[in-house]
Amino acid sequence: MQTRKTEALTARQARVLEHIRRHTVETGAPPTVREIAAHFGCSSSRAAGQYIEALERKGHLTRLRGLSRNLRLTDPASGIPVLGQVPASQPLLAIENPLGRLDPLAQLGPGEHYAVRVIGQSMRDAGILDGDTVVVRHAPHIAPGAIGVVYLDGEATVKYVHPTRRGVRLLPANPDFAPLEADGERTEIRIAGPVVAVWRMVKGGKRT
Repeated sequence: MQTRKTEALTARQARVLEHIRRHTVETGAPPTVREIAAHFGCSSSRAAGQYIEALERKGHLTRLRGLSRNLRLTDPASGIPVLGQVPASQPLLAIENPLGRLDPLAQLGPGEHYAVRVIGQSMRDAGILDGDTVVVRHAPHIAPGAIGVVYLDGEATVKYVHPTRRGVRLLPANPDFAPLEADGERTEIRIAGPVVAVWRMVKGGKRT
């Protein structure tokens, strides 16, 4: 099958395209032009329509005539289809009910991301286990109480992060581990960024 050639986007066009992609993944349907205009604070639907026209012209979108939600990505197969819900308690009759597509990269949101492998069980009760891979958004700050990656004298750790007047307090999610207190005058503290996702592969019914 021949792949449609696409052209590079401006920063604003890329944000509009990413919003369309994420809306489609999360709701199972693309946004309308009016919804795009409202999301980006455009003065009119026409302003949003100009971005749509540019994305279509550059090969990133197509439009189906006669539909209100007529936007279609030129790579609609990206991501994993979400076909319904399944309980983890009592079994129920499985009904295939398409809910959209799961595209992990699209769901991370804007910003620069990278992944690191977790060693140890200090964040066990937060659902982050030994051997998991966490995705971190590169940022110089972490919201108080959020899970993030912090470097103390060059050594990385993942914990609940609580800034203090003198440095940072790092709390584990496992009672077998003690909190860490770091004084900025005696310890080099560097914030790597918040953890935004956890990746864990399952093979043969066992966690890998």
